[in-house]
Amino acid sequence: MTLRFTKKHLVTLLLSIFVLAGITYLMMFLLVSPIKSEIERLESNVSMQKKFIDVLKQNQTESDIPVVSSTEIQKKIPVIPLVEQLLLEIEQAENVSGSEITSMSFSESDFTLAPTNEPIETTEEEETEAAELPITIDPAAITEGLRQVTVTISVQSPGYDELERFLSQIEHQTRITKVDSLSFTGKQEAVSINQEDLDAPLDYTVTVSTFYMPVYPELAEDAPKVNFPTPSEKKNPLFMNTSEQDDE
Repeated sequence: MTLRFTKKHLVTLLLSIFVLAGITYLMMFLLVSPIKSEIERLESNVSMQKKFIDVLKQNQTESDIPVVSSTEIQKKIPVIPLVEQLLLEIEQAENVSGSEITSMSFSESDFTLAPTNEPIETTEEEETEAAELPITIDPAAITEGLRQVTVTISVQSPGYDELERFLSQIEHQTRITKVDSLSFTGKQEAVSINQEDLDAPLDYTVTVSTFYMPVYPELAEDAPKVNFPTPSEKKNPLFMNTSEQDDE
């Protein structure tokens, strides 16, 4: 079978091809091109967001990390003994509690952690977090080089409330301090209202420890300064000076 194309047929075919090409181009222009542009815009936006996040991370690394001075750290554990500071804190506890210190003795030693066989209770969440940690912490390594200053203080307080206030004042100062032991003799049980020792003060002995880290002597200049009280300018501490008497 032989197909014959007339001029009219050829014109119709060419027009059909042009129409199809036009429709295809129109679809590309109206549908595909906007989608492609939107994809390019989103990719550009994602790239800009990544750069912005990188800048934020860099700024946080460089400027947002808090800087703690050596002096602030040494308010808790200094690099020198600072026994004078400890004496002032004990004296303040004496005044605040209305107690009286009758004697003190000092000793110094290396600090060592006491071994313990007691099991440590942990939650399931803490055990999971511990298992994920890549390293283990050795407490003995952290405290290596730590020195301990121990003070044994004989104190007399009017009653139990004053005793408790004295110990609380010692333990709640800025410098890390702990009460190691306390021994005292309680008052006898009252058997009559005329018993003479009902109002007798409490005599007790308390052992207190504080710490310092001498392995960093180069930081000694940053140690907290001890502010001593202003001298009273009295020649005899048992009596007022002349100017005080004249004022009265």
